[in-house]
Amino acid sequence: MGEDPGWADTTNAKDPARPQFWLDTTDSIVRDLNSGYGRGFRWADAATIYSAFNTILPPNREMVMPNRSDSAWCVAPPSSQHQGGVHVVLGDGAVKFITDSIDAGNIHAEVIWSENNPGAESPYGVWGALGTRNGKETIEGAF
Repeated sequence: MGEDPGWADTTNAKDPARPQFWLDTTDSIVRDLNSGYGRGFRWADAATIYSAFNTILPPNREMVMPNRSDSAWCVAPPSSQHQGGVHVVLGDGAVKFITDSIDAGNIHAEVIWSENNPGAESPYGVWGALGTRNGKETIEGAF
């Protein structure tokens, strides 16, 4: 794999006048994702793009996909219309507001997968530690 989940740093898909929104463009990838194949459109579908997220990139960042296939792997941070963060439900049922500025470690670190150091501590900071139990990380205090 060896993919860099932070490559979206170099894309210009966000509207500079409204940075929480994608550009309205004729580009086929953005157009296709905004016409029924984007985040939240098919919430009952099991594909990650529609109904899941991971704790690699911090909240409200770009989704990183290798192609337009909704069955492809992707780095999918949670997104929200809330200013500055997202609400998440923790395993114990608590609801927390997680800010966009949460410590996300090295967003350019290679994604951990079955052949790349599984069980290791997350390179994605506090945010990555919140999304895994396999690294056996514990969070002390408020986050």
